Amino acid sequence: MKPRQIFQIFGIPVRVDGSWVLIFFTYIWIISTVYLPGFTPGLSRWLYFVFGTLTTILFFTSILLHELAHSLVARREGIRIHHITLYLFGGIARLNREPSTPKGEFLIAVAGPAASLGLGGCFLLVELGTASSHTVPLLQPIFHHLGWINIILGGFNLFPAFPLDGGRILRAFLWFRTGHHTNATNVTLTLSKWVGWGSLGCGVATWTSAPQFALSSLFFGVLLLSFLATVKPTESTALPLTPAPPESHLAAPPAKWFATTFVSLEPETPVSEVEVLRKQFPTCQSCPVIHNQRLYGLLNLKALPLNGSTTGTTPVREFMEPVQESFFVDSRSPLHQWEAAALRNGFGAIAVLDADGLVVGFVNLEQIRLYLTEK
Repeated sequence: MKPRQIFQIFGIPVRVDGSWVLIFFTYIWIISTVYLPGFTPGLSRWLYFVFGTLTTILFFTSILLHELAHSLVARREGIRIHHITLYLFGGIARLNREPSTPKGEFLIAVAGPAASLGLGGCFLLVELGTASSHTVPLLQPIFHHLGWINIILGGFNLFPAFPLDGGRILRAFLWFRTGHHTNATNVTLTLSKWVGWGSLGCGVATWTSAPQFALSSLFFGVLLLSFLATVKPTESTALPLTPAPPESHLAAPPAKWFATTFVSLEPETPVSEVEVLRKQFPTCQSCPVIHNQRLYGLLNLKALPLNGSTTGTTPVREFMEPVQESFFVDSRSPLHQWEAAALRNGFGAIAVLDADGLVVGFVNLEQIRLYLTEK
């Protein structure tokens, strides 16, 4: 069943998958007929059902807050959020692009588990406050359950395997150490597959001696490998792990070469204003779309339709190509990576980012090759 939007929060559409409905009502049934009666027996069946429904709503609200934490931090990094979708085993925040820096990757990845662990701690504190309450005896088991389930959710997501948040934290660390997003992604994917198969092997090996542990290990392995099956390794066409030596003519050029004035646009700039830009810079083929010095995408000026009122007020973000890895380079990377990226992205130009992921330059193939010739 196709996911359906149910509401918006902070301008972000929230959708539910068909599988979510199944687990939602299953969760209500388990809490109402097994957990709450076992914790506090002798109460009305309808009371169990009402508080079981409340517990389930709070649990899925916790999952939503986990994904919302990812989304709000991503928005601060200049990344647009398409939507949040709740699935059978949790939720996914769909971003329009990957973070442009290891720091951004780390902050976005760690935000979700931090929210879950924080919620877990808050629920357990509330449980302490309701421990002596006899007015509503079901409050303590509800907050006890919500506290520990959020802590388990946060801890599980910190496991260093992609695409869990811990895997993204690992990728951010490798990206920071090597300077290359592609290699960090592929190494993380490979390690994650070994973790998945290792979990399956551990489950098989302990099936007779520790069946409960074995079942959990098998479930985790199957779940992780099924997630990984939907993730394709990133192509690594021109991003070697070892940069060129400083004495090479391919080493990173000095900042004064690329940190010159260049044409750029804001994401909300109306298309009608681009015609003025074309007349001022007739040889300009493309330009970066930037907000607060963060790269949002690249815009092909020659291919942009300008047909009067039908598109005149439309913001350029609707026509730009959202940022991809080949749209930018680190200012400290060797020059042959600049040339390879400009060739690969189809624009013949690239944005240059500093160590904080801010745009400090924009150069085209002709400029790169001229610089190489001069050197």
